[in-house]
Amino acid sequence: MSDLLLDSFSKSRAEEYPLDVWNNFVIPPRYKEYSRLFNYHRAVMIEGGRGSGKTMFLKYHCHNTRFSKKRASIPSEELKHVGLYFRPDTDFAAMINEFNFGPDWKKVFTHYVLLGLLEDFANALHGITNTTFEDISFSMSPLSCDTPDSLQKAIEGFPAKFDGLLAFQKSALARFNLWLNDIDSFEKPPLLEPRTILIQLIEQLKEFAPELRELSFYIYFDEFENLTTAQQKVLNNWMKHGKHPLIFNAAYKKGVKVNRETYSNEKLVLRNDYKVVDLEKFDSQEFKTFASEVLLLKLMAEINIEGYEDFKKYFCNEDYLELRRREQYKKNILKAAREFLPSHTYSEIATMIMEEPSLIRRLERFLISPALPVDSKYKAEQFINKDFPEESLINGLLLNRNTSPHNLLNKFNTLISSGNRAPYKSQVEQYLVGAILWVYLSASWKKCPAYAGFDRFCMLAKGNMRHFIELCYQSISLAALNGTHISKDVITPIPQEIQSEAAVESSRLEIEKVDELGQHGEKLRFIVNRLGLFFQLIQKRKSQSENEVNHFSIKASDDLLTDETTKTLIDEAIIWSVLVEEVGDTKRKSANEASSKEYMLHPIFSPHFGISYRRKKKFDFTLDEIDVIFSGSEKDYVNLCKNYQKKWKLNTDESEKTESARVIQQGLFDDFN
Repeated sequence: MSDLLLDSFSKSRAEEYPLDVWNNFVIPPRYKEYSRLFNYHRAVMIEGGRGSGKTMFLKYHCHNTRFSKKRASIPSEELKHVGLYFRPDTDFAAMINEFNFGPDWKKVFTHYVLLGLLEDFANALHGITNTTFEDISFSMSPLSCDTPDSLQKAIEGFPAKFDGLLAFQKSALARFNLWLNDIDSFEKPPLLEPRTILIQLIEQLKEFAPELRELSFYIYFDEFENLTTAQQKVLNNWMKHGKHPLIFNAAYKKGVKVNRETYSNEKLVLRNDYKVVDLEKFDSQEFKTFASEVLLLKLMAEINIEGYEDFKKYFCNEDYLELRRREQYKKNILKAAREFLPSHTYSEIATMIMEEPSLIRRLERFLISPALPVDSKYKAEQFINKDFPEESLINGLLLNRNTSPHNLLNKFNTLISSGNRAPYKSQVEQYLVGAILWVYLSASWKKCPAYAGFDRFCMLAKGNMRHFIELCYQSISLAALNGTHISKDVITPIPQEIQSEAAVESSRLEIEKVDELGQHGEKLRFIVNRLGLFFQLIQKRKSQSENEVNHFSIKASDDLLTDETTKTLIDEAIIWSVLVEEVGDTKRKSANEASSKEYMLHPIFSPHFGISYRRKKKFDFTLDEIDVIFSGSEKDYVNLCKNYQKKWKLNTDESEKTESARVIQQGLFDDFN
């Protein structure tokens, strides 16, 4: 397998791509809604969870991409919206505060911002100068334009021509850094105000050439949430009062409580002062199409797929947005994705279980036999028939619900003789996936094929492109280790068993990464493990009357959460996409009923715990129980699980345990040592 293909999928973060992302970026769903917002001369706030593609989205709208040499043609319309990108150095910015710099801290901070913006402004001007526009040409280079006299006179060393801006910026940055590192040894540099300088520079360029009359710049502050509250207020001032030709915008993690205040009595007001772009505002079907396009773009880095040659140019070009909305196009894209990442239907998985002796033994010995009366005349094998695998699995669940073996066997024998599956139809629809998960969870050495396939990868990713790309990368990497040869001319399917293993590996790695998420990462990892293992406990219930449980609500009003630690950790878990917040039942009759909010453990963690990735059944925690899970001691959590084990009569009989079953039960508590 080519290293180029692996390299293509190994890049799941925007930081791993160059500033010019043309042909590396797929325009997301509903882009027309977003693009209309950029016609307003107001700030735009760009929201999205971790891995939603915020930074790639910003890079796509900034000058390095818009003036890319890879573009076939570039209209002069691009000059109306020249994007500049600024991402603060979090550690560096945090030290610029009143404690360290007294009342001058704002000047120090804004000067720091100016030096970053001035570098990108100068680079943007070089890009404009070196771009061949399809409808205009410059009689003189914009770099030869004189800078404003007012700036030359007011600022020592300010260049006379625009082509000297970059050198000036580098000199000013060096002077600023030297002073910051040793304030006592170096003279304090002049601290310059960004808007004053940038607006004068822009206005001078607009007067220089008629082709630049509509020139305007849009500043994009990435990771806005990482600035201090006081620093956010400074930028809010700029956004509040931004106007053509200089507009300030920000991007931040969805769910973060960013500051909307300014240093006046005014606040930023939605619609009046800014518009919002929600990069996760699409449904599951739209994400599947989007994911299939990203998958195909990366595959085409190495594979020449017949019939798809032109598709690559569609992904990153706004001219083809309408074409990408056509149903036939979507069918073609999804077909290619499903060919590369094929899946088994749940019915096929049930058949696979019946064809695997070790799994049939799990079904007979640990699901059906213990449910039959002692000294029963019935045998487990009577409730299993390889020609009716789905119904055989359902029989195991029904027997554990105190269903009469006599009545059930009559029903099953009637099915076998008549072939009429109707009496089992609704039960298969409701409980088959839960039964499949129970079987594979009981046989922990087997990878569950229910996690394999393009559509299921999309469900595991739940709108998060970074998770989806990681699942693909792990699949390709494991395929390479197993000797799978990827053709350069046709789509080579990745075997389902390899995909299943990749899903578990991706899930495990994502849990390890939780440690790195913000200041509460270590605690969030404990919460992932505690919730995952608790849901695993529910999944191990043999009756599966409440199956596929992976989300929860709290038996209390949302505003009655009294434990501040729990409140903080729930908020952090949502911000970092560890939990997915959903709107639940809004018709609560009393404050003691479950909260109207529901929280789903992100599906990407599901394969590690052997639980469902589908939002089906929820569990209602009491307030005390949720406090134990989120902020309680190890002992309290273990006792909580043991109480439910006893309540649900989960079998712990030593004679029934294989070594793998012991590992599963032991694993319930191991992660908290």
